[in-house]
Amino acid sequence: MLFLVVFLLVQSKAHIIGATIEAPTPAPAPAPAPASQIPSDSTPETPVTPTTPETPATPTTPPAPVTPTPPATPPAPVTPDPTDGTTEGSLKPEECAPRCEDRCSKTHHRKPCLFYCKYCCAKCLCVPPGTYGNKEVCPCYNDWKTKEGGPKCP
Repeated sequence: MLFLVVFLLVQSKAHIIGATIEAPTPAPAPAPAPASQIPSDSTPETPVTPTTPETPATPTTPPAPVTPTPPATPPAPVTPDPTDGTTEGSLKPEECAPRCEDRCSKTHHRKPCLFYCKYCCAKCLCVPPGTYGNKEVCPCYNDWKTKEGGPKCP
């Protein structure tokens, strides 16, 4: 790099003075190797196999038979029964209203029961079977609590 800078400075001064300085000639490039020494890609090389003297046959134990393993199949996914609504996520949002009608059918506080049942079903997509209890089959429905710590879902 330094050589290039010095060369350019000398050239610019020589140009200003009017003298010409010839640049040093680069070293000649090495001649390519003769074609006879370059291996050709089109001729495949034959592998050399070593020859060994034949050894007398000795009794050997046959290899253990390989038992094929059955292909691993993933367990079949458990499909929730859409008729009972007992597994979390088994309902579609439009199925919440009829389930909540059944759930709140025997309460004296029907309007708030329906409101909170539909609210919980929209979030959990599950309504426990029956008119009371059985909340353990819907963990989301069972674990949702009010600010005071009481159950949010009827």
